[in-house]
Amino acid sequence: MKTRFAFLVLLAVALVGCVNVDPETGKTIPRGDQKNEYAYVKQRAGQLRVGMTKMEVTILLGSPAQTRHDGDVWDYVPERPAVLMPAKGLRLVFLNGCLKTHEFTTIVFGQPL
Repeated sequence: MKTRFAFLVLLAVALVGCVNVDPETGKTIPRGDQKNEYAYVKQRAGQLRVGMTKMEVTILLGSPAQTRHDGDVWDYVPERPAVLMPAKGLRLVFLNGCLKTHEFTTIVFGQPL
């Protein structure tokens, strides 16, 4: 039991260092190809509207952390990996270049958003 607890504490300490910070500005560096910090994305997500083009979404939120399915699924993720604390990411689905759906989705460790 003590060994397991010690492992979890060690893992938690290691994960704290998983957030990258720009040494010159002190700002958090978003994960993947994401341009803006997740707090900014989350704040502006309320302005998303079905039918927006990919360019309009990029202007609003910046580039996503990752894209899948030939660029039709975009994921925006928090800077800190969701290992010990649950987190949600923002998933956008496009159809024919226009926003079809968007939702905040629970991040499951080891699985794509």
